Amino acid sequence: MAAIVIRRTIHKWVKDKLNYSKFPKLDPRHVEESAAKGSGPGGQSVNTSSNAVRLKHLPTGVSVRCHDTRSLEKNKKIAWKKLAEAVDVEINGEESVQAQIKRLSSERHKWVKEQRAKKREEKARLKEEAERSDEETEDVEEEKPKGDQ
Repeated sequence: MAAIVIRRTIHKWVKDKLNYSKFPKLDPRHVEESAAKGSGPGGQSVNTSSNAVRLKHLPTGVSVRCHDTRSLEKNKKIAWKKLAEAVDVEINGEESVQAQIKRLSSERHKWVKEQRAKKREEKARLKEEAERSDEETEDVEEEKPKGDQ
């Protein structure tokens, strides 16, 4: 299964081109929800409270677990977002929103690199032309006789 990215900075150009038409709308009746005790760093406050959330989408079998915050409600909201994205990846594959973001970001990155290269080449060309015109000006000044001043 593909990795899931929740909070990622997306350029406006990419956001405007995303197609959400196939993004799944999850029915809560098709989702099994359970709370579990947290784990990891944080000591007793983490280990004794049931604030980790696990959601399983029954039709696809996709499951996500969230223990990002100490709040059960916040973890539920985050888990639902993660589940929707995971189901989207499972169902739509290359047409999922995440795949679109990856593809469009790559296209934009290539375009930006091309624009920078064009700008660099134009600068180099202008600099070369300026150096040539300076050399021509120096040659003309050297050819003038000194008595004409």
